[in-house]
Amino acid sequence: MTIAFASTGLLTRSQADVPVDSACPALYVFGVQGTDEGPSDAAPTTDTGALGQFFSALIAAAGATVQRSYVRYGYADDGTETPYQQAVTDAADLLGKNAAEIAQRCQATRIAAAGYGQGAAAVSSFAHTVGTGAGPVEPDTVAGVALFANPARADKAVLPGRPGQTTPTAAPGTAGTAVAQITLTDTGTSGSGIASNSAVDYGSLVGRVADFCTPGDLSCDSTTDTPLTKTVKNIAAQSDTKDPITAISTIAQALAATVWKTTVGVVTEDLSGTSLDQLSYQPTKTLGQRLAEASDPSNTDPRHR
Repeated sequence: MTIAFASTGLLTRSQADVPVDSACPALYVFGVQGTDEGPSDAAPTTDTGALGQFFSALIAAAGATVQRSYVRYGYADDGTETPYQQAVTDAADLLGKNAAEIAQRCQATRIAAAGYGQGAAAVSSFAHTVGTGAGPVEPDTVAGVALFANPARADKAVLPGRPGQTTPTAAPGTAGTAVAQITLTDTGTSGSGIASNSAVDYGSLVGRVADFCTPGDLSCDSTTDTPLTKTVKNIAAQSDTKDPITAISTIAQALAATVWKTTVGVVTEDLSGTSLDQLSYQPTKTLGQRLAEASDPSNTDPRHR
């Protein structure tokens, strides 16, 4: 559930509820911000960052028919920062719990989710589990998903899984009259997200998930032609580059882990011999390939842990 803050301090997940006004809305929208898009102790309805600009305009135009709240990204229960892969997993899980709570409390309410930056990767993960039938809510309860500067982006279409389609698919049970008037611009980007390994399967949500990327944005439009490029992308995905001090720390940690895992791979696979004078170096992979594999935070190969 969403973390809430009061004058007495931080409330735990078990103590907090998703904020809902006196009456359930027609649409409840969840936002997952990117890193440094708002203070870690902000209330869940405080509009900040890129998503805050969008949500503020949405609420002003829709009034009481739409309510919103933000899902915490990048912080553990005690307020400490968490690394990229764990932060994405935690935020996706928390988004799922919040969505399930709304679905239970407001059964006629449709749910939408939007993510920006690293927060978009968490929303993408949530959409995948829901769309493939493994999520905490039924796919029919989700009206739509919007991803901005998504580091997990792999499908080049603005509507992943629907190449050439520029109008979102209407939510089940709706006429789709208003949605039919929407035309999304496919920017024709050629790269993928810095944390992307393969296209995400959105299952029955295909057509209701929009993935927006500005050409040249390193987060979502980076080429993956060489092992060195992959290494840079993987390191960047684990780093907070907005705050110079934090950037130095996170990049150093990611580099240290990459060097260590690369060394383990070289020692276990490329070196042979029982003594120094008998050592033989016969690489099975180039050093660039080993660096790219070792820098991937999702690599579960024991040799790269």
